[in-house]
Amino acid sequence: MPRTLVTRDMNHRCTAVKSGPCNDTNTGRGTYIMSELLLLGGGDSFRETTCKLIQKTDFFADFSPGDIEFIANWVKAYSAPVGAYIFKEGSATASLCFLVEGNISIFKETTPNEHMKIADILAGGTIGEMGIVDGKPLSASAIAASDSVVLLMSREDFRDLVHDQCALGVRLLWKIAQIISLRLRQTTGLLAEISVTRAGFLPTTEKPE
Repeated sequence: MPRTLVTRDMNHRCTAVKSGPCNDTNTGRGTYIMSELLLLGGGDSFRETTCKLIQKTDFFADFSPGDIEFIANWVKAYSAPVGAYIFKEGSATASLCFLVEGNISIFKETTPNEHMKIADILAGGTIGEMGIVDGKPLSASAIAASDSVVLLMSREDFRDLVHDQCALGVRLLWKIAQIISLRLRQTTGLLAEISVTRAGFLPTTEKPE
């Protein structure tokens, strides 16, 4: 049965969202996929479709057709109905997720029954970059805010890709590093705004000593 989560946005307004079951399914090689995700296809017969889905993402905008065809060997396409978990906070499973269609909301657990929405990811976006690098448990949950299509690359497949095509692997790692850097800068700016607001300070034009 779907669960109802009480959520808060960044302004602490309460809402409720229905999410699907957060069970996961072992797909082999230690990789687990959330149970509500439906595999769209695989193998040689689906590769052309996979390539077209990859081309819809911002992440691969500057990759060549040859690169995309090779990467298609290492990703799987899933449909995610609205309310379905794509990632679950605390899970040890790490995958890089490319959002092809739809919208994803990112939630951080504040209490066992409350979650704060911290971000919305639009079609073309990417999530899961930190986990693919460090393999640590996921720091937030990702839930489909609308019927969505995602591409998932497991950490194991990512490592195999890097091993097989070092130059392409370096390009992927560089893109991941750029995304993490951008989000860190955005978080730093947001924390500064929150600190100023809570302290009641006004911005100053004075240069720090």
